[in-house]
Amino acid sequence: MNLKFFSWNQKGREDFVNLFTLAFKAFPDWHEAIEDIIAKGDKVWVRVKATGTYTGEWNHFGVQFPPSGKKVVMDMIFYWRIVDGKLAEGGEVDDSLFFLK
Repeated sequence: MNLKFFSWNQKGREDFVNLFTLAFKAFPDWHEAIEDIIAKGDKVWVRVKATGTYTGEWNHFGVQFPPSGKKVVMDMIFYWRIVDGKLAEGGEVDDSLFFLK
């Protein structure tokens, strides 16, 4: 797994909610600040600066990582496709998952 760059895709609202539930468990003080939003047609891109302290457990893709206590600052880009006003699919690209080390 490349810990310097990581992405994954979500299909529909449930996958998106599951991703954020995972993040809030691993980082109880998680905070995101929107830095840019671009929308064109049915697509939306959002650039976010995220911060948090890795004090919970990260259990994703069948791999479990113990908390490190590290403060995390990440640049993230979310991309979504909206259909009939609802999230149809999307994904995220993170600049670093070093907190897993």
